[in-house]
Amino acid sequence: MSTVVVTGAAGRVGRSLMNALAEAGYKTRGVDRRPSEARATDVVTDLSDPEATRDAVVGADVIVHLAALMSWRDEDATAVFAANVASTFNLLEAAKSVGIKHVILASSGEVYPEMAPRFLPITEQHPTEPTSYYGMTKLVDEQMLWFYARKYRIEATVLRFPHTQDASELLDPESFFCGPRFFLQRKIVQQRVLGNERAVAALEPYDDGRDLLILSRSEDAQPYCMPICDTRDTVAGILLAVSKPSARGQTIALGPAEPFRFDAVVPRMSEAIGLEYVDVCLPGKGTNYTVDIRKARDLLGYMPQHGVDEMLSEAAAAYQHRVANAGPPSGTREEHQCSE
Repeated sequence: MSTVVVTGAAGRVGRSLMNALAEAGYKTRGVDRRPSEARATDVVTDLSDPEATRDAVVGADVIVHLAALMSWRDEDATAVFAANVASTFNLLEAAKSVGIKHVILASSGEVYPEMAPRFLPITEQHPTEPTSYYGMTKLVDEQMLWFYARKYRIEATVLRFPHTQDASELLDPESFFCGPRFFLQRKIVQQRVLGNERAVAALEPYDDGRDLLILSRSEDAQPYCMPICDTRDTVAGILLAVSKPSARGQTIALGPAEPFRFDAVVPRMSEAIGLEYVDVCLPGKGTNYTVDIRKARDLLGYMPQHGVDEMLSEAAAAYQHRVANAGPPSGTREEHQCSE
């Protein structure tokens, strides 16, 4: 059975992927700056070190490159470039030198970008015009991979990831992404940190000191809408890309079967956990996009299994469990900054 190296193995997707690969019978090796806590052989190293990177991938057949730094702050541009471009170069050089057969790159909808789509639903043919340093680095990574595929005959797959969350994070106020997405006070803090004073001014009148959910709308009152993919479904898509020859030489978008429409989802969250919600129009166009996953279905047989209903049910159960036990929150704190 093939040996699969997973970079970024200690992250949300990486941990789940390592376990899923092991269950599918693959030999696995996780590469990260910290142990992955998965059922695998760990290599604790930094991809900024070319020699250590080469040593980490020797003997592997496939690399799944998940490792990246996510930030949308201009002041983090140097760090984002180093983590996402220079390290990817080191990894591809290592893959070339040791004869890796197949490299799968985790890219992002930020390359389009999703937040400013030209048309909907977004397909793989959408123009790539990133507006953030993070999106720019992901597009550079894609082009680097195709260069190595052409010049050195490495088989390549680009997977453009959707926004991915564990279901338990959706209603965790401490979750890096979902806290500010669905909890009013967390959103105020986030927008203040990001310097979005107009958003803060729109939000603060609704804060009466209680824990409240928020239903976000754009300035023209359109409710936010976005694909939020269960981690298990993103991992299933990666597994298919590892195993299916049809994935090679392709750029493929993953995503959920249906998007989260906030005007439908937030009232259900409110009912499930007993917190009231406020309905707020925020400055700007807001978040409103969907992604077409027909290519993933047709080429890979990708079929997302964990829809909105299931994720909300699991999220509510996790929330009630945290409240009942008054323990530490289960949401994952990530080393990145969110622009939403």
